[in-house]
Amino acid sequence: MKRETALQCACVKWFSLQPDYKGYLLYMITNDGKKTPKAANIDKKRGLIAGIPDMCLAVPSEPHHALYIEFKTDKGEISTKQKIIALNLSLQGYLVVVIRSVEEFMQVIPDYLHRRLPSQKC
Repeated sequence: MKRETALQCACVKWFSLQPDYKGYLLYMITNDGKKTPKAANIDKKRGLIAGIPDMCLAVPSEPHHALYIEFKTDKGEISTKQKIIALNLSLQGYLVVVIRSVEEFMQVIPDYLHRRLPSQKC
């Protein structure tokens, strides 16, 4: 399992064990993985956009509509496409964060839900 995948799985597990977050919609955006050219073409026709963050917490927290999360390893770099998407999402009222550890996730989620996070850019 890739390190980013393992990080994401650990974060989702932690989130699912928090009784205060029951009913909150945290979901994965399937936008990665190697595909055949045919499958990639079909996904593009279905609306796949390169650079979309890995997950979304579909809970508004003033002034943001929702929280988008990109998982990266310590040395993982944000691509140009990801930076452009993050900027577009930010301009439309969404917060985009990069998570590099479970501990960081465990801090960002309650801070976001309690409106303690300023606008951030990838």
